[in-house]
Amino acid sequence: VAAQAILVSYAVMDCNHKQTGASVIETALARIKQDKDAFPSRKIVINLSLGPASHMNSSYALQELEEELTSMGVIIIRAAGNSNDNACLYGQNQLHHSISVGSTSIKDEMSVKSNYGSCVDILAPGENVPFPLYSELTDSSREYAFGSGTSFAAPLVSGVAAVMMQKTFTDGKRVIPWLLGNATVGAIKKIAKKDPSNSTPNKLLYLKKVPEYV
Repeated sequence: VAAQAILVSYAVMDCNHKQTGASVIETALARIKQDKDAFPSRKIVINLSLGPASHMNSSYALQELEEELTSMGVIIIRAAGNSNDNACLYGQNQLHHSISVGSTSIKDEMSVKSNYGSCVDILAPGENVPFPLYSELTDSSREYAFGSGTSFAAPLVSGVAAVMMQKTFTDGKRVIPWLLGNATVGAIKKIAKKDPSNSTPNKLLYLKKVPEYV
């Protein structure tokens, strides 16, 4: 566990939820860039459990923000989406300096709704994942619920990235190659059945022992 990590949530939607998926991501990254500019030494892992639900291309502004942040050592983890579709058709998955996370089930198969394809970089468990509820949404007898989807798989990858930033790497640019290079290869079954092109990387998030600082 990255015990020294501080969780910060950003409000990026308006009250009527009018923004498009792409503009929401741009808003999120722009606000985080302001923080990084103000505190250059701060280590940051961004979890983007959001994105457009329909086909669209990423904007130049979004690509530029992603490139600027990652060049500053910020790690960006994205949910691949839950449309049971080619992830490359969705703007957030067309970025090249962050990684996109697909969802797997307890049976070590890709989740039915998870997007797939070559624009997915890594897989992580994303079904029946417990998450805390805000107190105003529940009574005191129920403090958590269970959710499924790539939005629940991506935070697991973000958590491992935070552990590596806390205990191993001083340079955030080294974390994503480590995540991909240390994933378990070939653990997920029947990918070809879901993805006819068989282009989804069969790489499952893995962390056994945290190496010392390098």
